[in-house]
Amino acid sequence: MLLLLCGLYAAYASSSDGQTVSDLHNDLVSLTGRVKGNFSGQYGTVSTQTLVQAGVFKGLGSFTRAGGGETVSVGGGYITVSPTMVHSPNDALQYRLNGLPDSACLPLIAGMQGVSAVVTVNSFIAKSPQLPFTPGNVQCSGDSNIVTFSIL
Repeated sequence: MLLLLCGLYAAYASSSDGQTVSDLHNDLVSLTGRVKGNFSGQYGTVSTQTLVQAGVFKGLGSFTRAGGGETVSVGGGYITVSPTMVHSPNDALQYRLNGLPDSACLPLIAGMQGVSAVVTVNSFIAKSPQLPFTPGNVQCSGDSNIVTFSIL
């Protein structure tokens, strides 16, 4: 099943819309590296605004500054970055993307689930330390999905 999902991600990434999703995936992974480098696992003060002020989003083409936050190229929604708890308070980063279209939802989750401890889609848990990733738990609908990735 996971191979099927990876194949779906690879096939989708080869289309022009898929290239945008692939770019967003790569930019989220790069963003994670930058945040981990700047905050050394001390995520209690991490926020979208502190990252904007620190220039952490610069050079990441999937994000555009708008209205004090960062707009996501796929779907035109916003990304919100905050600390969260996976095992202990503030031990992880949480990326919350809103406005993600259905066509990008599953491919992005398929790409990000490997680096995420917890994944939610429209408040439903698709992956957690207690629940392995299961494509059937991914319920994208309404073309304006809210997806969160919690990364240790």
